Amino acid sequence: MQFDPDLLDPKARYNLLIGSVVPRPIAVVGSYGSGKQNGVANLAPFSFFNAVSSNPMMVVLGIANNQAGEPKDTLRNLKPQSEGGRGQFTINIAHRDLLPQIVACAEPLPPDESEFDLSGLTPLRAERVDAPRVAEAKITLECQTSNITRFKPGVPGAGNLILAEVVFVHVADALISENMHIDPAGLDAIGRLGGFDYCSIRERATVLPGKGALTADIRWKSTR
Repeated sequence: MQFDPDLLDPKARYNLLIGSVVPRPIAVVGSYGSGKQNGVANLAPFSFFNAVSSNPMMVVLGIANNQAGEPKDTLRNLKPQSEGGRGQFTINIAHRDLLPQIVACAEPLPPDESEFDLSGLTPLRAERVDAPRVAEAKITLECQTSNITRFKPGVPGAGNLILAEVVFVHVADALISENMHIDPAGLDAIGRLGGFDYCSIRERATVLPGKGALTADIRWKSTR
């Protein structure tokens, strides 16, 4: 089958995309509210997320408008200060043990209520940015918003792309080696699939280069 995205309704486009681009890492984003919600600790998961540069260390995050076409709480908080937001946030990497709490953080709450309270996760103040981080997270990236690209302002479900610089990193001691390699089994990160499905890292492959095309030695190993 073949599809022209312009001929699909928004829900069909969404289902097609999230079922095709898998697995996607999950950023559990911590931020403080501004304006009337000043200081309210917000926590929300997003799977339109990835790293885009190591020098400088940059990440990208996609956040859709709500069903009224308005910015979600997280997007309002991530806006630069010149636009009324705080422009600072944390990305807490989702891992297997936190899945129930992460799903709970996706529940729609009024702006004056905190997902930390709903999920039972523990907020800690970040070191370099004005945002909360998750004490139970094994890796946290403290981020500063660089810019926001709004694809269709005011349109329900339309995307917004946040480019941000990572200014500080927290990693659990047991996860990291002297040469800065992260132990994937110890992190036990989870990813987002289509529909209501998630995945964990059960196997990983080490690819040892060969002497030519298709000669690499691929070695699969269970992480459990």
